[in-house]
Amino acid sequence: MTQKRTFGTGTTCCLLAALLLVCCSSCQYLNKPKPTRENLSNIPPPQRTRLTSSELLEPSGTMVLSVGDETITAKEIVDPLIDRISLLAQQADFENFKQQLKPQLEQIVVNKVSDIILYQRAKKRLGEQSESLVNKAVETEIRKFIASFGGDYAKAEKQLKQMGTNWKNFRKQQKKLIITQSYISSIMPEDESITHKQLLDAYNKMKEKSFTTPAAITLRLIDIQPDKLELPEPNLNRRKYAVNLAYKILLSLKKGDDFAELAKKYSHGYRAMNGGLWESRNPQSLAKPYDILAKKTENMKPGQITGPIQTGNHLFIMKLEQKKIKTVTPLQKIQKQVENKIRFERREKAINKISKNIAKEASRLTSSETGEKFINVCLRKLYIAATK
Repeated sequence: MTQKRTFGTGTTCCLLAALLLVCCSSCQYLNKPKPTRENLSNIPPPQRTRLTSSELLEPSGTMVLSVGDETITAKEIVDPLIDRISLLAQQADFENFKQQLKPQLEQIVVNKVSDIILYQRAKKRLGEQSESLVNKAVETEIRKFIASFGGDYAKAEKQLKQMGTNWKNFRKQQKKLIITQSYISSIMPEDESITHKQLLDAYNKMKEKSFTTPAAITLRLIDIQPDKLELPEPNLNRRKYAVNLAYKILLSLKKGDDFAELAKKYSHGYRAMNGGLWESRNPQSLAKPYDILAKKTENMKPGQITGPIQTGNHLFIMKLEQKKIKTVTPLQKIQKQVENKIRFERREKAINKISKNIAKEASRLTSSETGEKFINVCLRKLYIAATK
């Protein structure tokens, strides 16, 4: 037993719990998502047909599924699902019910088989000699649980009952958890050294998404569009009238008139009612006719006004409110973060490898003749329980 597998310390338990969480949630045992209350209850019910008497017969066959020296009972598969699928069961005949629920039920069984396989591998690797260390770690976790209720044993016991368990099962559950966590920790790759090239490659891969603050500009625009102007005389040249209006507005701004109020009055832009205020988080990718605005802001300072800027069917008067240039955090400042990312990916790769192996073994057992019979028994028991 190496130091890395020592039980009973808070730090070790936290680390192992995190590793187990990665294994169970991030990597999963199969590519299919685990069934949830939502995807079980939202299956659309088919048109119900009349039940036959054979559908109401008590199921017979494989009531348990053996996985090594452990078993999964039909009861532990069926009971948690009854309330979730009662509406579907009551509105469908058995064949339709079976067709829709079977993939979900298969996945539940595969997940349970996978958990058992993982535990059995962990127990085998740990060996009998570590039993006393595991028991000490279990007692530590139990004391922590009681302490979370202010040391009140009765309150802790009441909580266990509400959870549908007791001290014996809780102790057994903690033992499994500790053994499994230790196994996952023991098979993680050692913290090998990270070369400068590996560090640089990882940084360049993450840089744009994680370490770059994009450029951004905040503007106020008065967007005069000649085609939308109401002319005082029908024969006036629209563009010339628009240019004259733009210079009239600029003169008002120089006198101190409020830009936002003038935008509300004169702008034809879609942000006119907001005082012409808009923001771009990526100025360099602005579409026409607004692409010219980003170029104009390059030599402007916040508070400055420019115009008229003529492009297409627009005359812009623009005020720069705020400008942020694109910045990239250098590697030297976030080296530790990049190193942690590299180590995390190494561990994730190792766990993915184990998960795929376990998933293959679990799927093989579930799809065997025995596994098929067990799932069919569960389906029939579930249907009967939900339609009583």
